Amino acid sequence: MPVVTLARAEAILDAALAEAARHDLAVSAAVVDAGGHLVAFRRMDGAEIAGPALAVDKAYTAIALSGSTADLAAEAQPGVRCSASRAPAAVASSSSAAGCRCATATSSWAASA
Repeated sequence: MPVVTLARAEAILDAALAEAARHDLAVSAAVVDAGGHLVAFRRMDGAEIAGPALAVDKAYTAIALSGSTADLAAEAQPGVRCSASRAPAAVASSSSAAGCRCATATSSWAASA
């Protein structure tokens, strides 16, 4: 799995904040490595007060569960069984194409190579 360098993390944040600005959103964004450790973080002017904690936690969750946190919403509904890919045993082998996840307070996605 590729190492998430600071330069790569900064490029991911540049893209995330540019996309947020295009949609007239003020967000906090975090990039974590494959172990869920924070590599880089940015908070746009006017972003919500809880954004810094939420962005880092969402990025960690995305890498730990190998998927977008938005996908978890459907699985978190009462009566829905968690998919096998989200089982705790899958966490140890989690990965993504670019080796990192980027998350904002409103969305998460795998960083493209």
